[in-house]
Amino acid sequence: MRCPSLLCHYNNRNKLILDALEEAQFIKNDSQVDEIHTYRGKEIVPGGRVDIVLCEIDDRRQLAK
Repeated sequence: MRCPSLLCHYNNRNKLILDALEEAQFIKNDSQVDEIHTYRGKEIVPGGRVDIVLCEIDDRRQLAK
C-alpha cells in the first residue's frame, strides 16, 4: 500500500527526528513516543532546522482520564 506523497514526506521527517533522538540517547526507541506534532516553518532555512520540545507524560494524569 502506498501512502499519499505529502503523508510520506511528513512520516519521513518524523522518522529522522525519532532516529536522531535515539542516536542522542534521549529515548531508547520510538515506541517510547506516544505523541508527536510536526509543523513546517514559513521560511526555508539553509541546511535545515528542527526545534524539539520534549515532555514527560505524568502517568497519574493519564490514568485519571
